[in-house]
Amino acid sequence: FVDNSRVRIAPNSTLEITEYLYQPEQKKRQSLLSVWSGKARFLVNDLVHFRQRDFVVHTQNAIVGTRGTDYIVTTMKKNPWVTEVSVLEGIVELCNRLEEKLRVECVELTRLMVAQVLDVSSPSETREIETVPELEETLEGVVWPEEPGAETIVEPEPFTPPPPTVDLPEDPSDIPGEDIQEDVFKEPVSGSQPPPGQ
Repeated sequence: FVDNSRVRIAPNSTLEITEYLYQPEQKKRQSLLSVWSGKARFLVNDLVHFRQRDFVVHTQNAIVGTRGTDYIVTTMKKNPWVTEVSVLEGIVELCNRLEEKLRVECVELTRLMVAQVLDVSSPSETREIETVPELEETLEGVVWPEEPGAETIVEPEPFTPPPPTVDLPEDPSDIPGEDIQEDVFKEPVSGSQPPPGQ
């Protein structure tokens, strides 16, 4: 887009640019895009100095509002009335899309959070993307060509090395720099130990 926002559409997906108005002289942007099937990723330029900078995405049952962020909208192929939103950076507001006479409810998502809207119900509770494989599945089909792997987005758990182990040689002469009596490696002679209690 001319405002430097970007969209990447996964294969077998349908996206419609319903409305796009960009007037930098008047500091105004008004965008409405619709994901009718499949998956699309949006990297939205914030335009912090604009008076109006709306960037809204509709699906059949949800509304996604944002100004500057990186997020993915997925509509489930088995049921077009399921919408999932995954946020990679920034803040997104996910609302159910209902007739005006019904109550619209919203949930706020931040970095590496996911929520769904099922049919006409309220958005689900948010959950976190915690593992690299989970993020790779989320990014499937919508990775930017210049983007590094998912492991750079999800920070791996800190690695704790195991404690070092030392194998003592059977022959004490194999230990460099040590003068060890050979008899310390010999088995004790039966009867040479004092009886217990003495």
